[in-house]
Amino acid sequence: MTIEHASHETSARQSLITLPFTLNDGGRSHSKRPKQRNDCVVRALVLTTGMSYDDVYDVLRIVARRKSGQRFDLRGFLEATGNQFHNSHFDWKSYPAIKGYPRLDLGTFCRRNPTGTFIVKVSKHVLAVIDGVAIDDAPISHKRCVYGSWQVTRLERIS
Repeated sequence: MTIEHASHETSARQSLITLPFTLNDGGRSHSKRPKQRNDCVVRALVLTTGMSYDDVYDVLRIVARRKSGQRFDLRGFLEATGNQFHNSHFDWKSYPAIKGYPRLDLGTFCRRNPTGTFIVKVSKHVLAVIDGVAIDDAPISHKRCVYGSWQVTRLERIS
C-alpha cells in the first residue's frame, strides 16, 4: 500500500505554485435553479458524468432526499449505489493524515493526476479535477488539504 503525502517544498517555491483552474458552475446558471447554493456535489457530478445540472439535482432530491442548500453525504450515497451513478463508476481513495508529514494538498493532487477524472473531497467541499485541472464555480486555494477522491470511470454500455 502506498501512502501519499505532500512533498516538502521550500516556502519560496510554494509561493510560485499556481493551481490549474477552470471556472465552471456545471450549468447551474442556465438551469431551472440558477440561485442554488451549497450545491458542490451536484456540480461535481455534472462535470464528471456529463449529466445536466437539473437531472443530477432531481435525482439527488428524489432518490437520495438531498435537501436544497444543505450539505450532502456523497460518499454515503455512492456506497449505497454500489459506487455507480449514471453510467459511471466511482473508486474512493483516502488520503489520511500521517504524523510528521504534511497532508496532500490540492495543487499536489492535480500535479500527480495529469490525466483522469476525479471528484476531490476537501474540507466541507467537493470539486471536479479533470486531467489535472481543478474545475469549480469559484477559485480555490492550491493549499487546501485533500481528504480523499473518487476516480470516475465511464462504464461501457452493453447493447
